[in-house]
Amino acid sequence: MPFQYQTSFFFDELNSLGVVHHTSYLLHVERAQQALFQKLLSVDDFDGERDEDICVVVTDLECHLGYPLSNPGDCLIELGVNRVRSCAVTLSFKIFSDNADVPHCFGTRTVCKICPTMSEPRPWTEAFHEALESMSVV
Repeated sequence: MPFQYQTSFFFDELNSLGVVHHTSYLLHVERAQQALFQKLLSVDDFDGERDEDICVVVTDLECHLGYPLSNPGDCLIELGVNRVRSCAVTLSFKIFSDNADVPHCFGTRTVCKICPTMSEPRPWTEAFHEALESMSVV
C-alpha cells in the first residue's frame, strides 16, 4: 500500500493559463516525502542533528503532467518505494484530486543521503533502511 499524504493547492499556485504551475506539484511531493520520512522515523518534525536520515539531496527526477488541475482544492499524493540502495531511495509519486481518477502529475524521485558537513553520500541507518525496504513495491 502506498503512503498517502493529503495536501491542498491554492489560487496562488495557478499559472497564467489558470492551471497549477508544474513546479508547485514538486513542492507538494517534497512535503509528502517529509511526512513519509517522519513516519518512518517515528518523529513529529525534521531535525537533522537528531535524525541523520533526513539529510538528503535529489539526484534524479522524472515528472509527467497528466490531467490539468485548474481549481484550488484538496489533493492526495501517493508515494511508493521503488528501489532502495545503501545511500539512496527512488520513490514513485502520483497526485490526484478528489474528482479525478487520472493523476494530475506522476513520476519518480530519487534522493541520496549525504553527510551534511562533508556533502558525501552516507548509508542509511539500519533501522531506516529496513523501514524503506518494508515499503518497497518492487
